[in-house]
Amino acid sequence: MKKKLFIFFTMALSLSIAGCQKNDSNLVSVNENVENEINNITLSETVEITESGTYQLTGTIADGMVYVDCQDEVRLILDSVDITNTTGPAIYINSSNKTIIELADESVNTLTDGSEYNTDSNDDTIGKGTISSNGDITICGEGSVEINGNYKHAVSAEGSICVQSGSITVNDAIKDCIHAEEVAQIDGGSITGQSQDEGIEGKTSVIINDGYIDVACTDDCINAGENITINSGTIYLTSLKGDAIDCNGNKEGCITINGGLVIANGGDAPEGGLDTDNAAVVINGGVVIASGSVNSPISENSAQPSIVYGSFTENEAIGILDESGKTVFAFCPTYSDTTLIISAPSLKVGKTYTIFTGGTIAGAGDAYGYYSDGTYSDGTEVLTVTAESVVVEAGGSAKGMSQGPGMGGFDIEGMPDMENMPDPENMPDMENMPDFEQMPMDGTRPEPPEGMTRPNDGQKPNN
Repeated sequence: MKKKLFIFFTMALSLSIAGCQKNDSNLVSVNENVENEINNITLSETVEITESGTYQLTGTIADGMVYVDCQDEVRLILDSVDITNTTGPAIYINSSNKTIIELADESVNTLTDGSEYNTDSNDDTIGKGTISSNGDITICGEGSVEINGNYKHAVSAEGSICVQSGSITVNDAIKDCIHAEEVAQIDGGSITGQSQDEGIEGKTSVIINDGYIDVACTDDCINAGENITINSGTIYLTSLKGDAIDCNGNKEGCITINGGLVIANGGDAPEGGLDTDNAAVVINGGVVIASGSVNSPISENSAQPSIVYGSFTENEAIGILDESGKTVFAFCPTYSDTTLIISAPSLKVGKTYTIFTGGTIAGAGDAYGYYSDGTYSDGTEVLTVTAESVVVEAGGSAKGMSQGPGMGGFDIEGMPDMENMPDPENMPDMENMPDFEQMPMDGTRPEPPEGMTRPNDGQKPNN
């Protein structure tokens, strides 16, 4: 049986909660000082909300959902709820307007959807994720929510999604952790989890202004159709078979990093840490460590220098020292791969740096191998480079380029001498070649960091 709530107000509620403005760099502002009438609901079975207002939800639904069927603004306060729906979303918002989902202070909430969804009278599937909206969603508050995404996305909106605060944990979503048909914006809070597809996707844009993000995905960890802008935040990304950060805008600056800490581990070729479909990435600030088989080129219009480094080895420290011997960068990779982008405020145009490998790093590491205050010593010198511009070539590769080392393609001087190729009569016996059916062809990546498992393992990262 479905409990239906028809709320009639004798006076209009004053709800001055600003929602997602799709063309604004600040998509959401929640006014915590507004006095709103709160409707308290204790959950036990499916609840249908048909009127605008603020609803504080507590309790458990063993098999059902919270269904919002209202074209006006609704605010849901989750206060220690546990909602499971075996045939659809846990929260379904049938509204083209915006909905605020607030995680009550210190509350622990759990949302689980079904692996199959029911359809409506037009044979259309109702919803696309554990939290699913036909409009915009804003998530705020100081509580936490654990989301089990068994059908597609963990959080899905036909409009934009704004995460302002709160802690979101996604357990192995079948599709994306956060999926917005328009803009996905992160202003704060924490997003941790895995997906069997993508991490945070905004079909138009992804904007990260602050917050903590740690996602491991099979495909792209952050993906957008037009623009990705990172202004601040702590961001750890691990992709098994895709790009760590991928924008299809195909124009210079469609990936722009202005600040924060970004560690982006991409997949095997043709994937990498930063992918702009052969356009250039703009890095103006922050610490950026992007690894993979290839990376898109870094724009000379960037405000901060980047070193395009070559192959590196798992657990073999990398240190960059200035002319005085001071450590300006220290990192111990958790993977082996063929190209690494290194950018940090400590790198300056006009300065000369020496790159070392091996050795040791003294100091407390931040996470995923980066040492913000580390001191490097006792390594083997690899090469010395001078930052004559903001792009320093040091043996790495960039997608779509055809120059020598550091910019992709081949070094002509390093090509085989065609006159000294083996005699065809001395070629290996093809009958004794390895059995290709026994060779790994699944795009297997190196093992993840200790304490962290891949998306397909169904375990969330251990922070």
